[in-house]
Amino acid sequence: PPAPPSQCVCELKRGVLALLSTGHASLNQRADACTLSGFLPLHAVTANGLTDMYNFLRTLPPKYRPSSEQLTCDGRVSDHDLSALSPLQIACRLGQSRMLKHVLKREKTNMLWKWGSVSAFQTDLAGIDSSGAGARDCLEIVADLDASEATQSFLLDSFMQGFLYRLFKEKWNKYGSKLHYAWRLLDCA
Repeated sequence: PPAPPSQCVCELKRGVLALLSTGHASLNQRADACTLSGFLPLHAVTANGLTDMYNFLRTLPPKYRPSSEQLTCDGRVSDHDLSALSPLQIACRLGQSRMLKHVLKREKTNMLWKWGSVSAFQTDLAGIDSSGAGARDCLEIVADLDASEATQSFLLDSFMQGFLYRLFKEKWNKYGSKLHYAWRLLDCA
């Protein structure tokens, strides 16, 4: 049978379920990743902007459900430098605002309260802000000099009311400016 990533990208939900029920394939096994891209099924669905299939995969029974924290493998083709990225980071790297918002809302956001049309949300910054372990988080991807215009546009106010820009500004005010001026002082000395 075709590999799980190809069935997921073609949105063959019954085929995915049939393949998983055999026990010979998994949505989390690195051995079942696409050999060209290194994508696991959830990465492939994210890269193609398939929000419905993303929801389907994330609502499978726990023994089949793919992890949203799993990183891509090394593939033979690396046009966009997409190795070792989570689905959230892939959407950011490819500049897919609709998919990035979808993954953020589904995986990183919890509703705290709602009163009529007003609500408050809490966002987990793991994978978004580089303050945690690892590198290549969304803030680093957006600030990369090689980032596409679509990816860089995530810093604008039009993307989630300036969410990423406000994170950058907060980090700059807390310690970034001090570190920057200390390095400049050493350069002058």
